[in-house]
Amino acid sequence: MSFPTAHTAPTAAAPPADPTLAERAQRVSGLPARPQALTDVLRALQDPPLAPARCVALIEAEPALAARIMRLANSPFHGRAGTVSSVAAAVALLGMRLVTGVMAASALSSQLRPPAGSPFDTERHWRRASATAVGAAMLAMRVGLEASEAFLAGLMQDVGLLMLAVVAPASLAQVQARRASGLPRAAAERAVLGDTVPHLGAEVCRQWGFPPSIVAAIGAADGGADGGAPATTSAAVSLPDLLWRAAPLLEALAQGLEPGAASAALPETAWQALTGAPDEREPLIQSLWAARAAVWG
Repeated sequence: MSFPTAHTAPTAAAPPADPTLAERAQRVSGLPARPQALTDVLRALQDPPLAPARCVALIEAEPALAARIMRLANSPFHGRAGTVSSVAAAVALLGMRLVTGVMAASALSSQLRPPAGSPFDTERHWRRASATAVGAAMLAMRVGLEASEAFLAGLMQDVGLLMLAVVAPASLAQVQARRASGLPRAAAERAVLGDTVPHLGAEVCRQWGFPPSIVAAIGAADGGADGGAPATTSAAVSLPDLLWRAAPLLEALAQGLEPGAASAALPETAWQALTGAPDEREPLIQSLWAARAAVWG
């Protein structure tokens, strides 16, 4: 299945580093050193992964992480709802690359925390991220893309927002105040930060050493906030293209909206790319929402 080519879409390759954007990210977030959890997951993405037995042992040592992995394995994500009864079976079903992404997110959620008294809801942030990740992975499988990369890109999609909450809460408060006054999200972010949060998050991930395709996908996740997407010479589907087109649907999923509210979230061209036929839309939405419910527990 391929996407319509009526308009241009993001390229899968990360663009050359923009010194202005890099300086902006440095100024806004201070770019803390890459957490060890991300070093582990990036090694798994780029090199031979952890041995499954070692991975299972690490997961079983953390009850909360084990519960998260089991909920994901028993969701409709892989069509095996309610049939996976052990961590070892869950790891075998989900695959090492996807599992290491979940492990990294679990570690990050404990390492990157806003200052005491911050109004930022870290738990809500990761719930949204997990819903986006599962949705991105399920959509990726529909169009023949690597589900584990889509999962990690969805999981890290709002890392720029988390970084602001952790190290630049005053900037985040200014963005939120401008949005409350009626300014669109992208405009509010640019007024305070000089760029959008997805672009800043992509720059953080680039400097942390994420694979270029994931960096590009994170940067494309604003759903065309610029009014259009970077040009590409390829008609083939890419991960950035998928997340750019599906951004409104993934946002509805992450917000916890009811399935009935999702049908109008995407333009017709995006629906055609994701489903190929109108009668496939309702089953797709139901499967995405069921997976979200299972992962949220």
